[in-house]
Amino acid sequence: MQLQFDPILNCPLFANIPENDVLSMTLCLKARTKKYRKGSVILLAGEEVSEMGIILSGEAEVYRENYDGSRLLISLLKTSDIFSEMMYPGESRNPLTFIAKTDTEIMYIRHDKLLTTCKNACNCHHKMLQNLLGTVSSKYWDLQTKIKYLTTPTLREKILEFLKDCSGGKKGTFDIPYDRDAMADYLNADRSALSRELSRMKKDGLIDYKKNMFTIFYNKL
Repeated sequence: MQLQFDPILNCPLFANIPENDVLSMTLCLKARTKKYRKGSVILLAGEEVSEMGIILSGEAEVYRENYDGSRLLISLLKTSDIFSEMMYPGESRNPLTFIAKTDTEIMYIRHDKLLTTCKNACNCHHKMLQNLLGTVSSKYWDLQTKIKYLTTPTLREKILEFLKDCSGGKKGTFDIPYDRDAMADYLNADRSALSRELSRMKKDGLIDYKKNMFTIFYNKL
């Protein structure tokens, strides 16, 4: 198995683990890789999950399937991000659909290998499990942020909350991770309504933007 090593080293699962130990761990965990073409399904809602994934290259979009056939964009996964780390075989089925936004390569690690220490009971495996708990905690707070957007009453307020989070509260120009279609999906808003509201906010002097580059004028808020 030929691995793209930098994305693995940058993955939060292997944080603070010596570089020399990471490759031996992937071998011990019997990791496998798989490539996906742009637009192909990585994982469908309702499927059983027995592996955790790490994005080695490319990007993937995560959707919740609604009963009417529509989709709600939950998040965007980029290189070194992990997914399905909270799903365990026999407990529940995957609730989300994962689609390759670009050509994407993923490394998979079986949950039973991940959660069972090897015969050497190495410190690195123990540290990896600590890192796994950290990622679960981080995704919990990401979910709370998503809920904040969905429960904000007006579209203008949703947009401002989203842009403030993307800017990190700092002044100046910043980049957002979504195009307009994806931004509308993420905020659960109509695409045309989002574009109109962005134009109004720009006209009112609250923001400025060009494609995915935005500026918030905090003195006007």
